[in-house]
Amino acid sequence: MPTITIDNIRDWPPERFEAALREAIGSTSPVDALIATVERLTRYEEKFGMETPDFYEKFVRGEMGDAKDYIAWAGTYEIFQRQQDVLREINARLYP
Repeated sequence: MPTITIDNIRDWPPERFEAALREAIGSTSPVDALIATVERLTRYEEKFGMETPDFYEKFVRGEMGDAKDYIAWAGTYEIFQRQQDVLREINARLYP
């Protein structure tokens, strides 16, 4: 997955940032994005010793608290779910 490294955001005019962001987004395939998301989820699972679906159920029920890492993990899982939906839609269009 492409990354954008910004040493000092104040040195970047909005046009430059937008162009870099468009380039990064445009060069990412849905499969590459999904793989990167799975890698992030795996790191959370290893760090906290819990499978993501189990964590997410507890998080949604309010049983996990609101630590920064938990919020990021839940958000990453929601991104993962959307990415799967996109890939299913692409697959359905290619193989009706």
